[in-house]
Amino acid sequence: MKDRTVYIFMGPPTSGKSSVASLLSKEFRTRLIRGRDVVPNLTETYGSFRSLIPDRIFLPKLKGKMDGLGDRENITLDNIPRTKMQAELIVDWSVTFRATVVTILLNLSKQEVVDRVKGRLTCPTCGESYHQLLKPPKWGGLCDNDRNALTVRSGDKDIKIVEKAFEDYSRLVGSLLGILETKSTVVQIPASGTVNQTYMSLISKLRVKGN
Repeated sequence: MKDRTVYIFMGPPTSGKSSVASLLSKEFRTRLIRGRDVVPNLTETYGSFRSLIPDRIFLPKLKGKMDGLGDRENITLDNIPRTKMQAELIVDWSVTFRATVVTILLNLSKQEVVDRVKGRLTCPTCGESYHQLLKPPKWGGLCDNDRNALTVRSGDKDIKIVEKAFEDYSRLVGSLLGILETKSTVVQIPASGTVNQTYMSLISKLRVKGN
């Protein structure tokens, strides 16, 4: 019998994975581990160019966070894994700590990603993402969490960078699934609607699968 569950969220830019992961984490009362929080001092440097933090830096920090969790504490991983070595670490960890793994794929086309990025805003303080149509902030151009002024991420200003990020994700996701499927249930969800619509579709599927 498994003692805990690890929910892995994956998806291309603008698919809403961070927002949906946060909603699930709150409802299911899991520990949320976001990719941008594993090595926070390097996130802005690498994120500006949509580059990955090297595994030699990222992996020890990720393992430390997961090893430090409480007994039987459920986990939600937002935008992790992003490399084969990260996927292997999670699979190995799940075996050692008797965890069920559920991999959630939020799916969008390349054109949808390009169209959506034009309306995305981000809080420079907490990193929360918003979209003018799909997840509008409650107070105009201010973050719901801390009321700071929202900005456009530097990496969102160049469509070529966005297209490259989508292509990089598309190439990587197949190889990651090859690793994760050995120990994971994979749930695929269309992410073309609003964040709430995507979340409700996910919850319905999880209930059907008994997660």
